[in-house]
Amino acid sequence: MKNLVLCILFFGALVSCSDKMDYPDAPDDLVPEEQMVEYLHDLTILEAGIQNRYQSVNRYYKTMIRSGEKYLKSKGMTVDRFERSFDYYVTQPEIFQRITTQAMDKMTIELNEKEAKRK
Repeated sequence: MKNLVLCILFFGALVSCSDKMDYPDAPDDLVPEEQMVEYLHDLTILEAGIQNRYQSVNRYYKTMIRSGEKYLKSKGMTVDRFERSFDYYVTQPEIFQRITTQAMDKMTIELNEKEAKRK
């Protein structure tokens, strides 16, 4: 889970620091910010579970791809639309930071609630 979040934040910082990159226009079917928060939240949790289960990078990678595709399909989302929207959002540092922060905040709240129930 930490790896995905760190990769997302690193890529966002990298993109925001470069003036010479061609930024994509917002796709016509841009996924709304609220949905991206939900998707990144759920995919990060999915990745953490898979990462804990599989030690082999090859197996982990293949399982994550299949599981991510299944997850998006279950939400009525195509991988292509998700990727176009993601590619757009990472070129918009303020928006992308807001999305990732909300996804991480949601995970923190859920973790705190689970810990409170254990007590």
